[in-house]
Amino acid sequence: MTWQLNSSKRNGAALVGLALAVCGIALARLLRRRLRFSALPPMCPLSMRETLREMTARGTPPGWLYRTRHELGTSVFRLRIPALEHFVVVCDAETARTILLDTKAEKPQNFYKPMAQVTGGIGTIFTKKTHGEGWEHARKGSAHAFTSVRISNNMAAAAPHLADLDAVMAEHARGQAPMPVSETMVRLTVDIIGSTGFGGYPMNALLDSDEASASDGRQFMLDLETALLEFTSKQAVNPLRRFTHVWHPEVIEAKAAALRLMHFAQRILDVYRASGRCEHDADSLIAHLCNNQMYPSDSERCADVLTYLVAGHDTTGYTLSWILCELARNPEIQDKLAGEVEEKGTESPYLQLIIKEGLRLHPVGALGSIRTCATDVATRDGGVIPAGSSCLMPFYVIFREGWIENPTSFVPERWKVGAPQAKDLERLIFPFSLGRRDCIGQRMAMAQLRTVLAHISPRYKLSIAREPVSDYFLTLKPANAFLHVSLREKRPKRA
Repeated sequence: MTWQLNSSKRNGAALVGLALAVCGIALARLLRRRLRFSALPPMCPLSMRETLREMTARGTPPGWLYRTRHELGTSVFRLRIPALEHFVVVCDAETARTILLDTKAEKPQNFYKPMAQVTGGIGTIFTKKTHGEGWEHARKGSAHAFTSVRISNNMAAAAPHLADLDAVMAEHARGQAPMPVSETMVRLTVDIIGSTGFGGYPMNALLDSDEASASDGRQFMLDLETALLEFTSKQAVNPLRRFTHVWHPEVIEAKAAALRLMHFAQRILDVYRASGRCEHDADSLIAHLCNNQMYPSDSERCADVLTYLVAGHDTTGYTLSWILCELARNPEIQDKLAGEVEEKGTESPYLQLIIKEGLRLHPVGALGSIRTCATDVATRDGGVIPAGSSCLMPFYVIFREGWIENPTSFVPERWKVGAPQAKDLERLIFPFSLGRRDCIGQRMAMAQLRTVLAHISPRYKLSIAREPVSDYFLTLKPANAFLHVSLREKRPKRA
């Protein structure tokens, strides 16, 4: 009896000890959590509803984030976003680099679901998880198409479209009618991508003026705007719209537009295969997509065809437009570029400076990149971004931070080798993002920018007819911008 009593006491003491240990561990974790979260970045004072309105309104998100960053007086802050414990806006370039270069950081899938509706719900090289099935084979399978040598080989196919551009600009010069720069440059880019990336597929967007029957290139642009406006904007504000696909005319049309886009991508594949070049073409992007046997079906190939076309046409087109607007605003820069390009062509050093400054001041991917942090990230002001946070890194804000001298001015010379801030700019300005998920087509984009600007600058003189208005909808464009175009007098060649 005594033994049983002693045993019961020992068991009771053990249970009490275990309970105290569990409580101690829980208390320690709670204290660590409180200490960790006490260093969280400050919260934007707007309500969740107000924040959603600002982040989804067309035209306003980049500028609103820029103002919020300066009103709060901090380069890292949080927003109230539904279903997310921590949504952090990172406007500090060093912190953004840390997050982007972390190989374990991931793209948050809930932010890319609306984009997947454009491809019928099929994941793409843009929307798939970095550490999930399918992304790596798609990236590696296409990477060889974007080497410098292959891009150089392919850019020769842009020549006919530059001749078309001459016809358009010469007509504006003769008739003295201002040129709608954004529409012109985006249509030109669609045509160039068709020729350089998709085996010479005839987009015919630039010269298309038939309102009754659109060319393939222009129909692509119309369908894309219809689908993206519904899936990424209207349904983001009102998620219930997705359940009205049976009777709501706008939702029905968006679904039809998405289906036409996938059929268009299949047509690009079919035309290329019928040409007989699939097995012998080592240069073009379409060849790598066709020959990549890791794709389970043509539906996945079509989704990536569409993704490359979507990601490449307006980003490059609007970058060209912004740079042309800056040249028109700054005639002395424009004249200096014209003279140097006439002598050195696309290898003009001044041309490289102008492109870099255009990408800094007007990053068309204005909201930048978004990642889910794999680990805690320390900020430079002593704060902590907890692991699992969704981090938005808005390039529009990062590239206009106060450490940059005259950050809102167009100053190409700031990038010149030996300039006071040149090294820091090269490291902390990354318009094509960084890390494993950086822009796979950045070399192609740069080649197109060099080629088109080197073609325009010695031939035409530009001036502002109507100032651009910054308009953001997935990309930042100079809306309603019109330029006066006049022919430059040919300079006598030096002996």
